[in-house]
Amino acid sequence: MIQTLHTLLNATRVTSLEASVNGRIVATIQQLDADGTGWQSQIVELPKDSTQPRALTRHDKGASSPILDAQGRLFYM
Repeated sequence: MIQTLHTLLNATRVTSLEASVNGRIVATIQQLDADGTGWQSQIVELPKDSTQPRALTRHDKGASSPILDAQGRLFYM
């Protein structure tokens, strides 16, 4: 049980999804920070071919609230 709880708490979490009319999908994910005391948000793209998500941001303070415009351009905070 302890290993299962530890695994669950360390798992990457999807906190939002955004899709454009051209089919591009991005997600905000949360992962534990380096010292394991807080969560850090980043934005990833979910490829149409079901391969691994591709990181779009790597900011020290995190990134969130992705918005895709009609051309599929990404804007975020």
